[in-house]
Amino acid sequence: MKKILLFVCAFMAMATVSAQPGELRGRITDATTGGGLPYANVAIMKSGAIITGASADSLGYYRIKPLEAGTYTVRGSYVLYKATEVNGVSVSSGRIAYLDISLDNDNTLPPVVIKPPPPRLIEKDETITMHVIDQVQIELAAAPELRALVARAPGVVQPRDNGPIYIRGSRPDATQYIVNGVRSRDGVELPRGSIAGIEVLTGGIPASFGDATGGFVVITTKSYRQN
Repeated sequence: MKKILLFVCAFMAMATVSAQPGELRGRITDATTGGGLPYANVAIMKSGAIITGASADSLGYYRIKPLEAGTYTVRGSYVLYKATEVNGVSVSSGRIAYLDISLDNDNTLPPVVIKPPPPRLIEKDETITMHVIDQVQIELAAAPELRALVARAPGVVQPRDNGPIYIRGSRPDATQYIVNGVRSRDGVELPRGSIAGIEVLTGGIPASFGDATGGFVVITTKSYRQN
């Protein structure tokens, strides 16, 4: 009877030990210096899936429990280091398994892609409404005289040929002309070949131009070198 009782107790003790979970401990270190990598990540994987994991302490030591008895893949990773996987790590019931993992420094950086800035469809900080007529447009235009060139700008109307122009519905005398910085309210007559560029301001007139109920036609003439 005593032998039977001893056998039963021994069997129960073995069953209790076999039912206890296992544990995995170790350290994540730098493969070059041997120093611990603080707060490195450790993942326990089985069949390609992560089942549990932990973070190392400030010295690189980690501890993972409970773990069922079995064979696992342990993956160590750290920022700017190459992740390393160790296959076939065996964990037994009621026992502590030890595994240290060394990580190699990854000095390769991802390529930097430089892209041009997107086009600014709306100038948020620009309140001036301006149309520019450059020298090429002036030379190619069929318009024979200055007002006909200006009338091509948006917001400008010339009801009849060689007649006055109206900027946004204002009176003709509300349009002011500036030729090389000199203002003229009555308009100017310049040969097309002498004009280097025209700027037609129809809104948001800068303070430097003063007040106007219509708009401004800013004319720049050619220098003697351009003629």
